[in-house]
Amino acid sequence: MPLVKRLASERDQDAEADEVPADTEVTAGAAALGALQAGFFTYLLFLFSTSISTYFGRQELPDQYTAKNITVTIRTAVGGLAYLATFIFGANALGLTGLALKLAFFPDNGSSSSQDMSKQSKDDSLL
Repeated sequence: MPLVKRLASERDQDAEADEVPADTEVTAGAAALGALQAGFFTYLLFLFSTSISTYFGRQELPDQYTAKNITVTIRTAVGGLAYLATFIFGANALGLTGLALKLAFFPDNGSSSSQDMSKQSKDDSLL
């Protein structure tokens, strides 16, 4: 039983170390920089995804029924995952852009400290 208690205390210490300090505040500049980075990765992933689609589009399908089904499945999975990653980064860029605009135009409205937010999330978890 002491091993379980030790593992639990180590897990709690790791969770405390991962928390964001209370004095950290998100600025419009930091959100805009994050949006630019995410937008750049979105552009690169879009180029990569379209090159994957172009490559697979140029390949001929095999004549055998089973091989054709496997090929189509692989094409769909690889292309879908590439476009999914592109969408995720694009959505992240859009959200960070919205946050940067909100913080730039309304700096006082969204400036609740992370301490207040963590207190609120603790209260919500008790419900």
